[in-house]
Amino acid sequence: MNTLINPFVTASAEGATWLLVWSWQAAVLLACVWAGLKIFRVKSPALRHQVWLFALIAVTAMPILGGVVQNLPLPQPSNRALSYVVEFPRIVVTNDAAPAVQNPSPAGSVKLSAKQPIILGLSFVLWFAGMCAFVMKAAINGVRSRRLRAGARCASPADLDSNECDCEALRAGKARLALSNEIRSPILLGVLRPMIVFPADIAAWTSPAERRAMLRHELAHVERRDHYV
Repeated sequence: MNTLINPFVTASAEGATWLLVWSWQAAVLLACVWAGLKIFRVKSPALRHQVWLFALIAVTAMPILGGVVQNLPLPQPSNRALSYVVEFPRIVVTNDAAPAVQNPSPAGSVKLSAKQPIILGLSFVLWFAGMCAFVMKAAINGVRSRRLRAGARCASPADLDSNECDCEALRAGKARLALSNEIRSPILLGVLRPMIVFPADIAAWTSPAERRAMLRHELAHVERRDHYV
């Protein structure tokens, strides 16, 4: 049994170590982005959106870039604080899990070191279970969105009394407009063929000016390519 469990525990511990290092670096990066936006008092929603989008891309690309950088013959950073931020999680994990060759520690410390991979493995299993639950929830939401798109009926700006609104994205075919009885607020659905869906009874509880504002809001999401994000 131990022969089957030990490789799984070792692989899980390595995955947890990788997650710890990645999470540490991602937290530092996102904290710097948040502090920068606060210090410079960025008011433009479009600029804040772009900054956070690039930060998200950087966090996602960190594992790939980390592997590439480690294989390059680059000098180590001379700044001790920077090296501490990058290497501290890895040092903690490797030093705690390493067997003592000289000056053996008491039995209590040996037991603690032996349990370290198990604790890391359980942490990785919990993270993996949470990721699976998140992916399942996203898949369910995708099925619901697809069903909502299929049941919505096509509409035009005239149906919303929004002919005065600049609907260049609709005229260019970048998005479609539809009405549905299954929603209570406007929503943008789809990735490759985005659709702006309004409640079917929206004309009963909004004014034409409010509907034009709602339509402009959803079209701004299309122009900003939020459906891809």
